[in-house]
Amino acid sequence: MAGETPRARTALLEQTRWANDFDGMELETLAGYLRVDRRLAGQPVCREGDRDGTLFILVEGSASVVKDDGTGRQQTLATLGPGHTLGEMALVDGSPRSATVVAATDLLLLALGREGLDRLCEERPKLAVKVLRKLAVFLSQRLRQTSGALAERLGS
Repeated sequence: MAGETPRARTALLEQTRWANDFDGMELETLAGYLRVDRRLAGQPVCREGDRDGTLFILVEGSASVVKDDGTGRQQTLATLGPGHTLGEMALVDGSPRSATVVAATDLLLLALGREGLDRLCEERPKLAVKVLRKLAVFLSQRLRQTSGALAERLGS
């Protein structure tokens, strides 16, 4: 299956935004801490409230981020495509998932679990710092987008 070898996982990682900030050797090393994950269209990647601290890097396909609006209806918050990362908050703080992510199409994902991040921190601390900085950038960008959307909503 595609992506099962370290070299194949590196090739998948090179297709994502992660390749922009890491050199070839760093990508190869990081790929050793990742696993390949797949979801069929309609399957959840993660569910709101779950405590699974896995980060997912979307390599192929698209996914919908949905949240219960309090009346039992699901509201779509975003649609994510190749290169997007999801689950940063759960990986970093271990808190329950803040939204559900569902595969809109068949997905090919790379996954980094909490135990993988812990191992990376122990075994390759310099690379771990770069990964955590990348996560901080993603979280900061998402917070800025959310703040902008909130400001627009409050202004209308």
